Amino acid sequence: MKEQYRQSYLLLLLFAAFFWQGCGPSGKNSSSTPSGEPPPKPVFVTSILQPGSAVQGYIDLKAANESDLARQIRKAFPDQDKQMENLNKELQGFLKATGMQIEDIAELAVMVSSLESLTGEDSDKELFSLPSGVTFAAALKVTGEVDLESILNFIEAQTEDEGGLDGVRDTKAEFEHATLMTIPMPDEQDENRTGLVAHKVFDGFTFFLIGDDALVRSALSSGKPGNLSPGSEMRSRLLAENVGWLSMDFPPGLLDKGEEDLEENEMLAGFSKLLGKISSVGLAGNITSTFPMQVRIGFVDAESSEQGAATLNGLLGLFKLMALKDPSAIPPFLNSLTVKSEDTDLVVDAIFTFADVEAFQNQAEKDPGLLE
Repeated sequence: MKEQYRQSYLLLLLFAAFFWQGCGPSGKNSSSTPSGEPPPKPVFVTSILQPGSAVQGYIDLKAANESDLARQIRKAFPDQDKQMENLNKELQGFLKATGMQIEDIAELAVMVSSLESLTGEDSDKELFSLPSGVTFAAALKVTGEVDLESILNFIEAQTEDEGGLDGVRDTKAEFEHATLMTIPMPDEQDENRTGLVAHKVFDGFTFFLIGDDALVRSALSSGKPGNLSPGSEMRSRLLAENVGWLSMDFPPGLLDKGEEDLEENEMLAGFSKLLGKISSVGLAGNITSTFPMQVRIGFVDAESSEQGAATLNGLLGLFKLMALKDPSAIPPFLNSLTVKSEDTDLVVDAIFTFADVEAFQNQAEKDPGLLE
């Protein structure tokens, strides 16, 4: 990858690291304004979400971290935070450089407009360029005021290129009480394509947005949460009460390549013929004193959904039968696991409890490599 694009991908990697791991003032971006100016608009990470997008997701990490189940886990396993700290060295370096803590990460949202490019002949090529015509955005909410310069200095240090961000710094502009910077985001047909990074402090939180120019500006201008009611069918069928969800709509033919791989697996061969009929997938979870989770697989017709449910229920029954030899090896959530067909959806529901955490911890103590 060209060095001039590397900083852009470091920013993307930071967003990805925050998603999978679940402070100084910034001056002009504070929520106070000079007399006579209109007050800054509130910011919502869900403002980047667009109805009809192929990939959409949101997670409220603050709510999850403050749940009864999370408190119970921290009390029972006080060393768990140390294990989290060792998961990602780059993330830990970022937290140290900015003065943030892992629990400061409050909310995250992501969206990608289309997955059509993954079905073409060039779908296996390197993903250093965005597919042409595909828009994306990610938004992060952090508790406290995080200094923008500390982030830029960290990224610059990672590139080992002194002054490597000078060009990005030169693009700084103010918009809706946020600092905007233009970054390279080359796609397959336009190596000069650019995007925006936005940094805004509001009401004691710091917001970071990255993505296409129009999406970032629209999110900052709206001052309202994203409206996902139209064009978000899978999202509307997921758990109504949740702290996080992810929905993906697949173009025809996207999963055809996986049929051959599944056919070679005796246990999953019965499911292989159904892959090409999957049109969408959704995931949602809620955390209170327990952790109910739901996975929905949308098919093009109800018959495929029924066949998929029958296949998975058969595998589930076989697993439970084999586990009778050692009942202690059966994870507690398995007793709550259900697989059913609802119209064109295959629905998998399970409820995780503190007992599952204890079981996992016990297994990790027997096999330390499990947490590596």
